[in-house]
Amino acid sequence: MKRFRLLLSTLLAVTLLAAGAVPVSGAGPADEIRAAHVPETVLVKFKNGVSAAVRRDVAARYGLIEQGRIYGTDTLVMQGRGKSTSALMKALAGNPFVKLVEPDYVASIQWTPNDLNHKQWGPQKMQAPEAWDLNQGSPGVLIAVVDTGVDLDHPDLTSKVRTDLDYDFVHNDVTADDDNGHGSHVAGTAAAATNNGTGMAGVCPSCQILPVKVLNAQGSGSYSAIAAGIRWAADHGADVINLSLGGSAGSTVLQDAVNYADSRGVLLACAAGNSNTSAPSYPAYYPACVAVAATDSADRKATFSNYGSWVDTSAPGTGIWATYKNGQYRSLSGTSMAAPHVAGLAGLLFSQGRTKTDVRSRLTRAAYTDPVGTASIPRRINAFKALGN
Repeated sequence: MKRFRLLLSTLLAVTLLAAGAVPVSGAGPADEIRAAHVPETVLVKFKNGVSAAVRRDVAARYGLIEQGRIYGTDTLVMQGRGKSTSALMKALAGNPFVKLVEPDYVASIQWTPNDLNHKQWGPQKMQAPEAWDLNQGSPGVLIAVVDTGVDLDHPDLTSKVRTDLDYDFVHNDVTADDDNGHGSHVAGTAAAATNNGTGMAGVCPSCQILPVKVLNAQGSGSYSAIAAGIRWAADHGADVINLSLGGSAGSTVLQDAVNYADSRGVLLACAAGNSNTSAPSYPAYYPACVAVAATDSADRKATFSNYGSWVDTSAPGTGIWATYKNGQYRSLSGTSMAAPHVAGLAGLLFSQGRTKTDVRSRLTRAAYTDPVGTASIPRRINAFKALGN
């Protein structure tokens, strides 16, 4: 699917290795920052009123090259070739003109490959067929998939994707196609075309999909790209943003993007992570996100799923059959697969005209959910209860 539109000069340029993977800590000069991040790179926000001339002087003083500006913000992505990120952080932290400086951390998709399995059990477990008798969603409700992109020509997705709104923040172009498969799987789970005799059913059959590519072919991406993608989705009409990705480090830039989307009335469904730990995963850990744990077909915590008091709800996440790149289907497991069940249900609830506060309540409260067999994760979503009560 080829389309041509004017590029927006203010959008972020993401620095990648020649092979296409986002670099992580360990490359280049010795670096004290242990969490995965783009090397020799910092995110910099200057204080209000600092002139362009002063910004150029600061950049020259530290040998920084401006790589781009995060969409919707005045935060710059700056590279200091030959200088470690930790060294750049220390140097800029004391500069009187700098308001914020932090590493450009890296997040990755939260999934585990699984054997092919044609049984789509998730919708049945959460009583989606019964819920569809009440509401099948609305074309006016938009679910943004901020991920590896979406297979724009997939027979189960092509009628659903908003190719007039999509954007690719990895390659800085206007076609958010999927070269990994993960984003297509997420999109199909949330809102694949349904009752068309093809492949699978999406949780929100009539909702539309906004593809925003922030992760590369290897399933990794910088926080700066993810923040830009979240803001893009919020500015282009998303009612729900699915974030089936996560990183180990917190970030002001990422949290600001999440809070921005939240302030615009967007519900963010975020994968809790696949490390079988209660340690935070970002952005799911942020209060504005609905953090989603994964359950298996017996309503137990998936062995890999993160857990803890910061997790808000749970959803099917093991052996999930859904759309994949190149017109294919795959069965995958992960909290990445759980989050779009929540995103799709949120789409159904918004289609009923509910407020975001009410939608969040129906995704998390006991009256609208089902118990699971593991105390360390919250109750599992139930679409019929959520729509009908």
